[in-house]
Amino acid sequence: GGMTFMRLALKYPERVRALVLLDTSADPEDADLLPVHRQQQSRFAHGSDAERDEVVTRMQKFLYAKPWRDANPDGVAHEKALILAHDRHGIELALENVFTRDDISGDISAISAPTLVIVGELDRATPPEKAQRIVGAIPGARLVTVADSGHHSPIENPEAVNRALSDFLATL
Repeated sequence: GGMTFMRLALKYPERVRALVLLDTSADPEDADLLPVHRQQQSRFAHGSDAERDEVVTRMQKFLYAKPWRDANPDGVAHEKALILAHDRHGIELALENVFTRDDISGDISAISAPTLVIVGELDRATPPEKAQRIVGAIPGARLVTVADSGHHSPIENPEAVNRALSDFLATL
């Protein structure tokens, strides 16, 4: 989402009236994490049902903050079922795009659309520091940090995310 729309705003600024970036980064994928990510990608796309289930369980510990996981076992199960229902090839392609994205951190200062950046306080995939760098680079961008949330802040704390979105949209 956010990694795609930053690129859209850079390439077609006339098509972007405002920009909301949730739990994202302008940086390339962390090279130190790529080998593990690649292994999980392969197991998710080509593994047995049991292997895929194990990969999703690991992913959820990385993507969803512990407070939300602990308080929402039904939500964790629901999210797992949704992830496992995705087309194997489609997920493989989507992950490939995440893993091979280029570094646009030096380019995003050219984004001129009003921008809201939202990040989960406990986001391990795209930590708050990355969101802060985006806000520091895009002129006039605003940052909202969502308490006790990980990489999926709209799922983990929808009230806070919706409030931030409503407040931002009201300014446009």
